[in-house]
Amino acid sequence: MLTRAGELIASEHALANANIALQINNLPTGRQGAALQKKTVGTDTLLRVRHTFVPPPRLSDAWEVLAEQHLLLLCGSPGDGREHLATFLLDAFCDARVGRLGNGSLIEVAEDNLIVGGGHLWPVPIGDNFDQQGAETLAGRLRRVGGYMVVLWPDDRECPPEFGDYAAEPGCPDLDAVFRKHLSAPAEALIAEPAVLKVRERLSGARQAAQLAMLLGQVSAGRKTVEVALAEVGGPEQGIADWFGELPEREDQAFALALAALDDLSLPSVVAGARLADELIQRTEDPRGRYGLRPFRRPTRTLLASVGAECVSNTRETAYGQVPIMSVRLRRRGYAREILDALWQSFPYLQEIYLEWMNLLARNPDPYVRERVALVAGLLSAHDFEYVRGRLLLSWAADADEKLRRAAATALRPPALDDNLREIVWSLLDQWATFEENATEAEAHQRLTAATALGGPVGDTNPERALDLITKRLLTHVTNDYDYEVWAATAFAVSELFGDGGSLTSDAVLRRAAHWAETKESGPSNVAVAVMLGLAGKPADQAPADDRRLPPLLRATGRSPDNIEYAAALWRRALGHPKLATAALRGLRMLAEEVDHGAGRDELTVMAVAIPRTDRERRTLRFETRRWTEDDPHPPIFEHLQEALSKESDL
Repeated sequence: MLTRAGELIASEHALANANIALQINNLPTGRQGAALQKKTVGTDTLLRVRHTFVPPPRLSDAWEVLAEQHLLLLCGSPGDGREHLATFLLDAFCDARVGRLGNGSLIEVAEDNLIVGGGHLWPVPIGDNFDQQGAETLAGRLRRVGGYMVVLWPDDRECPPEFGDYAAEPGCPDLDAVFRKHLSAPAEALIAEPAVLKVRERLSGARQAAQLAMLLGQVSAGRKTVEVALAEVGGPEQGIADWFGELPEREDQAFALALAALDDLSLPSVVAGARLADELIQRTEDPRGRYGLRPFRRPTRTLLASVGAECVSNTRETAYGQVPIMSVRLRRRGYAREILDALWQSFPYLQEIYLEWMNLLARNPDPYVRERVALVAGLLSAHDFEYVRGRLLLSWAADADEKLRRAAATALRPPALDDNLREIVWSLLDQWATFEENATEAEAHQRLTAATALGGPVGDTNPERALDLITKRLLTHVTNDYDYEVWAATAFAVSELFGDGGSLTSDAVLRRAAHWAETKESGPSNVAVAVMLGLAGKPADQAPADDRRLPPLLRATGRSPDNIEYAAALWRRALGHPKLATAALRGLRMLAEEVDHGAGRDELTVMAVAIPRTDRERRTLRFETRRWTEDDPHPPIFEHLQEALSKESDL
């Protein structure tokens, strides 16, 4: 009996030691492995994935990890189409032998759960005990059976650095390409519908793009109306609101709010904006400062993972060339706009704080930050135009700082493109542009803002209407103290409206400016001359990068004989101006020097020959070009112009 009892005790100790060893080494028992659910991915699913797959930008990263390690932890944001990508990869590696595993922890996967030479998709939570040792163990088991596995890393967990050998983040594929891959031929007639285009602009991920295409297929088959189908496209607002409210830390929320406006700008700009938002939120919650400001201590890596963002190498255009920067961007396209909409609709207590934050950032010395904040103000005005106008736009438009006035003009562009707000914006600009007797200084600044807005920001949405409003409101001459400032702002706006010289808008600007030059009134003629000087100063690098990089003015004159006559009339008025003739000659010489370094010699010659109408004008222009050739050294284009003018004189 004693011997039998001793054997039982010894066996119990051995079993206990074996269980401890299993726990320490993370080796699941056969019973644990058998508990996992296995399901085969059907042939129809694989065929659909092959037919509709669109590669993400960093597909090669995921491919190399899976090929080398046999285990891939696929990271990304919700809606990126990671399950689609995982199925495609496993199909490619395992020749259609693909299955799904789940209903347990990833650490419980044993060899008897794996298909020999097969692919395994793990789309469910991974469990709490999966660590680097567990990943190495699982990868070893996959190698022994010749299988592969792709794990969809949870969206709410950061992938630790120790998983670097097994993790990849290929990014979101092009949404337009995804949409068209899933779109059936009969449904293609629906993609030009305004309501469909509006939804396509708001797509936030590959999943939504595919869903929209398939819903349009149901519309084309007569099973749904367009309105019902578009209403079924996953609406982001509620999901974004829940996501924002569940962010783990205060700093994460501030970082998300900053990225909503500053997405894809430099890391220091986003962090500075997030810190400012964080301080404003804290001061609102503690107006007496009894608890003091809590510091902003979250590391960048944690912040990026929390809000679904990434740092990427980028470049930035400056006055002294392109410089490298590290920019921060949200992984999901359109996510920034969704955060703004959710902020306004679901978190009203943050509205005033956010507007105050934008008001402070509008004074930022960084032009990229100022422009982005201004555009965000315009987007928010679609929710409540009068509220945003009263809190931001009026004060910006009436400010003495031209940078703030530019911000107000930029903010008016989004509502000018909105069908419900377009007429309101144009009426507001008409009001600001109208000269009033005894106008206050703020109203004078608003007139300057109107001139700025009628250039690229708003005028570009309807150039003819902008030119009409400029002619009607901004070319009058009432007082010498202020009119020249308005004319200068107007001339800059018209030059901006001209663009690269290759459009119908460019033709309209030349035609209208030539008409102004023919009048005897000082306002229109002075603005016309200033416009010509601005156009002459536009370098060729602002033109489209085609085979002939023409300066914008010469690009326009090469489009039609009418444009040559309009440009020649403007040059005649400029060269005969009592105060700006010297500047006009300098502008013509600069244009010639620009041509000497590239294309446009024929266009410049034709325009220069068309400028003089009388013998006196021709002799004067020939004399000036001869003086240019006396410089040593000088570009050959000067002699060419002199010869062309001399031949014309001989005729």
